[in-house]
Amino acid sequence: SNSSTSIVVDHDNLKYATPTFDDDSDAEYEEISEHQVRFPIDLPRFPADCEIEEEIFNSKGDPNNETDEYQEAQSRSIITTVLESLKYLYSSILLIICLVIVHAAIFTGQTVGTKELNMHPGGAIVVFWFLIVWLAMSLTGAMITTVVGSLIWRVLASSFPLAFLSNPVIHIFIRLCLLLEKSGICSSAWILARFNTAAAGYQLDKFYVKEDGAQAPKRTSRDEHIDLLLVILKFSYSTILLVACVVVVHAAVFTEQTIATRDLNIHPAVAFFIFWFLIVWLAMMEGGQGALVGLQSIDKQKYAETHPRTLLNASIVHKGDNMERFIIGRQYLNVLVITVINLMGSSIEGASVLGLPQWVDNIFLATGVGMILTTIVVGQLAAQINSANCMLDFINNYFMLFTTYVSLAIEYSGLLHCVYLVQIVFYKISGKPMESNESPRSALQKGFFWGRVLMSLVILGFCFAVTVKALFDGKTGMWEGVPPSASIVILFILMGVVGILEGMQIALFTVVNMSDEDLRDHPVAHANCQLTFSGQNLQAFLIGRQILVATCMFVVARIATPVYGDEDENIFGLGDGIQSFLDIGLTGAMITTVVGSLIWRVLASSFPLAFLSNPLTIFFIRCCLFLEASGLCASAWVLACVNKWIARYQPDEVYLVAIDANTCAAPGKDLEMGVSVEKHAVLRD
Repeated sequence: SNSSTSIVVDHDNLKYATPTFDDDSDAEYEEISEHQVRFPIDLPRFPADCEIEEEIFNSKGDPNNETDEYQEAQSRSIITTVLESLKYLYSSILLIICLVIVHAAIFTGQTVGTKELNMHPGGAIVVFWFLIVWLAMSLTGAMITTVVGSLIWRVLASSFPLAFLSNPVIHIFIRLCLLLEKSGICSSAWILARFNTAAAGYQLDKFYVKEDGAQAPKRTSRDEHIDLLLVILKFSYSTILLVACVVVVHAAVFTEQTIATRDLNIHPAVAFFIFWFLIVWLAMMEGGQGALVGLQSIDKQKYAETHPRTLLNASIVHKGDNMERFIIGRQYLNVLVITVINLMGSSIEGASVLGLPQWVDNIFLATGVGMILTTIVVGQLAAQINSANCMLDFINNYFMLFTTYVSLAIEYSGLLHCVYLVQIVFYKISGKPMESNESPRSALQKGFFWGRVLMSLVILGFCFAVTVKALFDGKTGMWEGVPPSASIVILFILMGVVGILEGMQIALFTVVNMSDEDLRDHPVAHANCQLTFSGQNLQAFLIGRQILVATCMFVVARIATPVYGDEDENIFGLGDGIQSFLDIGLTGAMITTVVGSLIWRVLASSFPLAFLSNPLTIFFIRCCLFLEASGLCASAWVLACVNKWIARYQPDEVYLVAIDANTCAAPGKDLEMGVSVEKHAVLRD
């Protein structure tokens, strides 16, 4: 036939349209309304045949006439048929020839199986055809399943959707599918999807496509249930993990299986006291910095009577350029404290406690996970959470005043003045004027300043020499079996990672108020900012950054800290007193503070967009988001609540009712998810 039957899909029923013929035209269908869709049904044919038949049947006049066009089309159809037949013929002949040659080679012993493997020709034939059949069954099975069990039904359903859905069995399958989903067998897929979204940085389509009148998707009950479940799971497993870490670390301390108790011969009780004193001090430093920076915009007279020690701290730090000095000194003190904490609690090689399996000891002790999580949660995040909203109460004590004086004294000593040299160089390169809240230095002050810069450079060089010498002597806390050259490479890589993370924080808050047009001139930086400033990603990034920085700091402290025993020869022939002083970790802390932190901060503040255009930035952002989403340190919220209840901290709004709500609440809003309060510090930097 030169026409084909077609089916017409109507809203209410199905019917066939019968073709009608006209003497002067091709087959024409009955009129179809605008609500109907026509689906032609044709038997499959070779494409070449279809083109030839179309050409034949579209010829005007009688199909049986003997015109040149008709004869030419008919000849082409015959040629195509002959060519297709020849394809089948030569392919079959080729297959037979191949089989004959292969079997001839097998039976004459000229194959790998019969000659090299000494297989009997009969056995080789059996193995050959067994594998052929097995392969054929696998491929044919997949072929049958794909075609008969999937694609044919898809084509059928797309061609006749209403007829397909009219099948009474469909209702049973729908009910069955709803029942299976309701049973929750695969509900974990929604949770995994959440983690996948966070790890891959997926965004809603509306984030990229701006449409007029588009509304944000509404949260469903499923979203709320998943959120609640994730919060409970995070708090539960993180708290259990924290308790396990504290128990295992202290078991190693009291069984004298740490660097301090075994290598430095410190009594376990003394190591225990130093450990917890430094943890508390670290918490005061972490929370105190954010509180002092956050209080800069608040009138001191408002809390002068209610918080006299807070007033004393703020008056000292907020005077002139003391905030910058405090931050620099506190940074070195922070690294030094972490280094000593690492000495007190890090286990020796092969430590085993509480009769735990070796793999558990390896996870908590050998890798340092126990020490790292204990320090991050107890000594950093919990304090930052409370100081975000309770700035006045948090630093209303003499311990914070002691911390302030120590930080300023470290900066005044000139140990870190080489950072100012780097700062001056980068400001000259960027063309930015250096701002100061103090009057210009006198000639004597300039001489004193540059003298400390020179001294700082000499000390930094000496620290590098001590660290490299200790690494080549194998006298550091580095794990056994790691070559000295590899240790040096790892040290600089980790300091680079810490530096990038420190600089990212500065750069992100430097460009936070930059226009979108300016950011678009730097595509990589623009993409990184879009990801970081989307939703709660900024808070999540800062928490994950804190975890990653502290982890790297612990490893760097272990690598860079000299550990010389009483029987070992002192480094560079120095006296025992100086050697004991170096074993505290001062040299490693100096290198990490300058090379792994402050220089990168200055670089990021001078060239924020160039810094964020680093292709590694997106990788670290996603790592930080993943660490926060994992909930490893969610127990910090539990610990912060306990600490807040014991210390009776009150939100700042309780005391500053007369202050503008924005001034008082801004830090809390920015840190509502427990972000690092260093955000305020970096703004001042």
